[in-house]
Amino acid sequence: MEWVVCPLFSGSKGNSSFFATQDTRILVDAGVTMQQMKQGLEAIGADFSEIHAILVTHEHIDHIKALGPIARKYGIPIYATPKTWQAIRLQGRSGEFPIRTVIEFDPDRAFLIRGIRVVPFSTSHDAAQPTGFAFDNGRRKVGIMTDTGYATSGAKEALFGAHTVILESNHDPELLRANPRYPEQLKVRIAGRRGHLSNADSAAFLSDLVRGGTCQVALAHLSQENNTPELAYDTAAQGLLEIGAVPGQDLNLVIARQEGPVGLLGV
Repeated sequence: MEWVVCPLFSGSKGNSSFFATQDTRILVDAGVTMQQMKQGLEAIGADFSEIHAILVTHEHIDHIKALGPIARKYGIPIYATPKTWQAIRLQGRSGEFPIRTVIEFDPDRAFLIRGIRVVPFSTSHDAAQPTGFAFDNGRRKVGIMTDTGYATSGAKEALFGAHTVILESNHDPELLRANPRYPEQLKVRIAGRRGHLSNADSAAFLSDLVRGGTCQVALAHLSQENNTPELAYDTAAQGLLEIGAVPGQDLNLVIARQEGPVGLLGV
């Protein structure tokens, strides 16, 4: 097996995803408590002692909540862009990071982690320097794109040909518009170019990915207020059927969960 991919936690209450080859294990984000992270890893037979790196997409608390405690207890290297590190420090919610755990990367340049080629790409979100990632071990590519108002050109290039992708499908526009608990300003933010990907926009990008060879997708970062797993799945499935791809036959399509791991996606 070339890769194991698993959304550990996914949603507005916290996000983290697991990517592993036989020799290398990487987390993307750590947005729940350290205890929850530990339980999520244990659920898939992993442990913090096996994690070689944590990559950070952006500084919002639902992506970095456990970063400081993990860094101080386990000394795991944490990779973030310079502006993201600056924003994390300015927030002051994560405490101090041991110097050896702080690693900066250029969002426009690929880099290596234990032989894995990491290709960061810019996303469009109301954060300092948000990124997504593609991972390539020389034989298979996988990746993740969440927290973006649209699929950027960088995302399209980096994720083209990826076998497995964790892909945002955040909200249904009609549910968002009709939500009486959300102020108008928040609705505009979520639906805007620096907000979150709607089901329809996610489905359109998913169709492009499938045309490029993607075989597995976990729909992620679903809003608990403005979406349902059924709506996200059905919108994606309809888009796939329009290009002649049948979920469950031509593509393994699953829904990531807030409560814990969705299961291992083996490649």
